Amino acid sequence: MSGKFTAIVLILLTMSQVSWAQSVGIGSTVFTPAASSILEIQSTNKGLLIPRVALTQTTVAAPVTAPATSLMVFNTATINDVTPGYYYWTGTIWARILDATSIRPWLLSGNTGTVPGTDFLGTTDARDLVIKTNNTEWVRVTSTGRVGIGTATPAAANKVEVSYTSTVGTGLYVLNTGTNPWPNIVNGVSGTISNTSNGMGRGLYGQATSVGSGSARNWGVLGYASNGGTNIGVKGDVTTTAGYNVAVLGVVEGFSAFNEGSSLSSNYAGYFSGNVAIEGALQANGSFGTAGQVLTSNGTGPAYWASAGSSSGVDILMYENWTGGFNTNEWTRSDAVNTTVVSTAPVVRSGQYLRMFDAADNMTYTATINLTLIAAATLSFDYKYATESCCDHVYVDYYNGSTWVTVWGAFQGTGSGHASGIAIPATATQLRFRLTTDVSIHGNGGFSIDNVELR
Repeated sequence: MSGKFTAIVLILLTMSQVSWAQSVGIGSTVFTPAASSILEIQSTNKGLLIPRVALTQTTVAAPVTAPATSLMVFNTATINDVTPGYYYWTGTIWARILDATSIRPWLLSGNTGTVPGTDFLGTTDARDLVIKTNNTEWVRVTSTGRVGIGTATPAAANKVEVSYTSTVGTGLYVLNTGTNPWPNIVNGVSGTISNTSNGMGRGLYGQATSVGSGSARNWGVLGYASNGGTNIGVKGDVTTTAGYNVAVLGVVEGFSAFNEGSSLSSNYAGYFSGNVAIEGALQANGSFGTAGQVLTSNGTGPAYWASAGSSSGVDILMYENWTGGFNTNEWTRSDAVNTTVVSTAPVVRSGQYLRMFDAADNMTYTATINLTLIAAATLSFDYKYATESCCDHVYVDYYNGSTWVTVWGAFQGTGSGHASGIAIPATATQLRFRLTTDVSIHGNGGFSIDNVELR
């Protein structure tokens, strides 16, 4: 009986001490609890066991009834948005106490040991990601994958949309409403600028339009600028009066019908080394040509389309000024497509032959025909001859870069005809008709040719 009484007295004394001191200490040895604590527990080999409960959701108080704010439990369940760990009641929800093993926060000083694809910055539910500075939103990545800079509602699908009212706007996709938004720059695979002043576009496809007096510039594989401007690319189009193109293909409406071959300084408008394949229509000097035409050049300017020679050949004319010895005269052709002007040439007349004869024991030959721009071809021509049967000879020669090679000739006497099928190889650089005599054949008529063709 006396033992029970002693225990009751000790309990009452302890409770009296707790009530008076406002601090309670629990431990395996006697100690004075810290004055700033209501309860202090000390142990060297034991810990504090927090009540273990099975929560169902952070917004549901159960299984705890009317939890007090700051009440802490250890959740044992994995369901909805709760997983095992320490939680405390905020007054409205169960908030998880962060720990390094289950939740790894992004630190202001940076993280180590991250795993790309597993660790990421963003959300795991259908919520937008917002980036702010000075408590002002500048970048938003929507839950549907759209990116907006300066806008909380980006409308450009699969693009970065920039919306910013200022004198300067820069981005991949620009919507600028400033009064003088230069320079607006578009860099990307596809870009469009629309404003009331100036703009610049760079990329595989760039389009710049202006509704005011401003100009626009494009660099890219395909560039289009309206209301004046500059294009640099494989294809460029400029409309209205102010503009130029640096491109393989450049079209200017208002400046000229076709801005062909423009270049900066000594640079090429277009340069290719190796094979070139063209799919579609080929435009030369502003024209696509017509059926049957061939691409040619007069040697001093751009290429152009021209009609091919007729099957009847072309008349060869020669100014006759024979003084004996080598023939020093020039040729001219009667077709108007590619005319070589000779100051001493006669008036072009159809049916006129090139006549060759010599006043002494000598050799005469025509001015050479340049073959450097012609591939392998077949030569044909009409001829008449009246020469000595014993000693006069007529030849056709081509020059291969080092030697003259004879491919036709050795006629003697009198006759006429049509020579055809004479093969001229691709290695030939020049062609000539040659007459050799032992005495004068002026009175016999000599040798004449007409309707010379190389095909």
